[in-house]
Amino acid sequence: MSTKKNSVRKQVKKTYYLGKFPFLAERLLIKVAYSSLLSTDEYGRLLSKNEKNRHGHGRLTYLLEQLQDIDYVTEYGIVIGSKHQCKSKSGQYFFPLKEKGEILRLIGVNSKVEQRWKKHIFDSTKVPHRLICKHCKRSVAVKLRGNSKILQNRCWKLSFNGTLVVISLLDEKERWDFIKNSDNDILRLAKLLIQSQKKHFVDLLTNRLSKNVKEEPNLIPIAESWYKEMNTKILNFIIDKSVQKELEQYKKDLELEQQTEIMLGARNRKFVSKFG
Repeated sequence: MSTKKNSVRKQVKKTYYLGKFPFLAERLLIKVAYSSLLSTDEYGRLLSKNEKNRHGHGRLTYLLEQLQDIDYVTEYGIVIGSKHQCKSKSGQYFFPLKEKGEILRLIGVNSKVEQRWKKHIFDSTKVPHRLICKHCKRSVAVKLRGNSKILQNRCWKLSFNGTLVVISLLDEKERWDFIKNSDNDILRLAKLLIQSQKKHFVDLLTNRLSKNVKEEPNLIPIAESWYKEMNTKILNFIIDKSVQKELEQYKKDLELEQQTEIMLGARNRKFVSKFG
């Protein structure tokens, strides 16, 4: 007869995160991966179906800030402004924050301006012009007006480094689906290789990520190294044009880029020779 102690499967920390709640942090990271740009409280609701067992706002904020410190997530603020022409005609937009706690400082600055002039004057210089629409999730150019307002919500999105961490955590099927829906040059190449029946090259990337995720907080150099290595290999690929048209075009683009670099290098050497 097995005891409760023996029946409980031992959990093993899977990432570099060194805080007090590693397993909750991993669950939270997965939620951010699949439900991007939600507020801290919204992630709390996703993590806990039972209202009584819901994780507190303070603990989740603490966890998200720790994940932010190791560049697993990026913080975003919400600003209410002019509408752009998506179907929802959204008036809410996300903008990235550069520093921890920046959202509170921005709200404080604007509230002082409002108090001084007895009306709301929005300092749009503190917010980039290209913002992410809350509804269609597209990056759009928005001209914010004086009556725009920054909300207090702290919202979160995976950083690219966090995306690489999540890839190392998922099982194989989930991993491929996640890569196919990721928007980044490195992962677009991974998607192309998978679609071209060259998944074993993507296995090199995922194996390297899984091997290093516990020891290294920053996995981006590993992904960049793999990307350069793959581009070199693709230049030597023999491609079946009938079934690998996208890979063929990618190879042509690489060859053109390489030829351009050679020509520019030759011109620079001539310039140095003539005037050096």
